[in-house]
Amino acid sequence: MTVRAVLYLHGFRSSPASAKARRMLAEAQARGWRAAAPDLNVPPLEAAARADEAAKALAVDPSELLIVG
Repeated sequence: MTVRAVLYLHGFRSSPASAKARRMLAEAQARGWRAAAPDLNVPPLEAAARADEAAKALAVDPSELLIVG
């Protein structure tokens, strides 16, 4: 698998501004990968929609997308 982008899905009661999220984004970008960490502190269906939108916005083939959380 060739990684070209990382989608970081933070945990419950966390945020894209957390130390872990910032570190993940910085490490991904240092490797030349696209990266996103959407704000998921919303109801479940909206969180799923936001994650999907963020994945699409990274504009890579799904086989090149690493999803972590």
